[in-house]
Amino acid sequence: MEMFPHKILENFHRKLVNKDNALEKILSIIENSESVEDRIESMDILKKLHPEDELVFKILESLLLSDSNELVRVHATDAIRELFLEQAFPLMKWAYEHETSLTCLIRIVETLGAMQNAFSGAFLRNRLENIPNPRFKREIQQIYEKHEEIRDAHLAQILINYLIIDFLEKKFNRIDYTLQDGLITELDLSYIGSQVFSTAILKKLPEVIHYLHELKKLDLKINRLSKISPSISSLTSLNYMDLSYNKLKSLPSTISSLTSLNTLYLRYNQLEQLPSSIGNLTSLKILDLRSNNLKNLPETLGNLKELEILDVHGNQLEELPDTLGNLISLQSLELGLNYLIHLPRSIKNLSKLKTLVLGGNQHLKISCLEQVQHFQALQELQLYDNNLDKLIPSISKLTSLERLNLRNNRLETIPKELKTLKHLKALNLSWNHIIEVPEWILELKSLEELILWGNHLEEFPKIVLELPSLKLIDLNFNRISAINSNIIDILKKKGVKLLR
Repeated sequence: MEMFPHKILENFHRKLVNKDNALEKILSIIENSESVEDRIESMDILKKLHPEDELVFKILESLLLSDSNELVRVHATDAIRELFLEQAFPLMKWAYEHETSLTCLIRIVETLGAMQNAFSGAFLRNRLENIPNPRFKREIQQIYEKHEEIRDAHLAQILINYLIIDFLEKKFNRIDYTLQDGLITELDLSYIGSQVFSTAILKKLPEVIHYLHELKKLDLKINRLSKISPSISSLTSLNYMDLSYNKLKSLPSTISSLTSLNTLYLRYNQLEQLPSSIGNLTSLKILDLRSNNLKNLPETLGNLKELEILDVHGNQLEELPDTLGNLISLQSLELGLNYLIHLPRSIKNLSKLKTLVLGGNQHLKISCLEQVQHFQALQELQLYDNNLDKLIPSISKLTSLERLNLRNNRLETIPKELKTLKHLKALNLSWNHIIEVPEWILELKSLEELILWGNHLEEFPKIVLELPSLKLIDLNFNRISAINSNIIDILKKKGVKLLR
């Protein structure tokens, strides 16, 4: 009866079988088992037993050269590198020249780079010198000119990077990348298969990309990716990733390993939830989740103390975690087009906030706007499409505000709370029920744009002619039948653009 590999190791540790007996059982599984998983597990256990028997080498050699399963060959290569590195060069040289699997080739090259001897070094140099890719050839030449001595491990990594690019170019044809010291630091795989009749469509991220250990920028936007492999965790140098406009419904929890990431774009996917591990991305400055299917945000989001921009516009959020108030570096918060009713009290802690978008939350309680008064640095406030028929007095405390959007609400008058906003430059009141412009509007001496499109004005509001900074007034779709030519002349002399 065949025993499970882990059970053999357990018995060895418990001294129920000796090393030779355990080794014999493990080798039997490797050679005879029909289960690929058991064979791979047995090779991993083999490394823990540290055998030095020539027979073991011959078995691994046979697996690497002739086994039909790619994963078995990969793990055989790893076992040889760990157990028999000093005698492995002839085998690795032959395997490199005959292997067809890119993943196996990469493991073989890694093994050659680990040997650190004259034979392996010469082999790697020869392969690099015969690369047909002109960009890599120039890069390699520059490296040779710059460095007197290059470690074999670095040469191996250059060769691996070339093999991956060669594979991607043959598969997708149109890609772009940046090289630094022979290694890929930026990779653009956006728009793959974006043409109507293209057969090269990126539906799955090639696993080999995870061997690009120096990759800092990865652009995958506008493809058809439906999932991201957990192995993305190996891209620990990554600081920018764009996955926008794909078909992602979830993210792997292993994304937590990308601790250098400062920019993550995920807009226009189908994400239904975020892994709590996203809270480990403590270097993030930009997190864009616009237009997904998120119903909630994890509490761990509050760990992102460096976050400056958070965009969750166009999701299905009914509430926000109270930890949102921990994002003390936040400067832009996009909450538009959700189902929010309340805002967490902790939001008042966001003292650096410059842009706040709350538009399109039609059930938002006006009382929750009391929290807004704490944003003394706020320069832009979007309150469009919210069924507001009034504003709360505390709005008047936003003395740094420059842009205010109240489009498509139920306002019948221009709220007097706005008269204290001395720095206001743009005021959008379109699609309300306003019938007149009050005299106090002259208090807004910095006002440059006044948008009154789609209201109930019956005549031109002459008071606006006295606004010293006005550059644009929009009166389209009101009830004004005509505007006196004198008024039009005055507007022209002042350089004010009139839309009507």
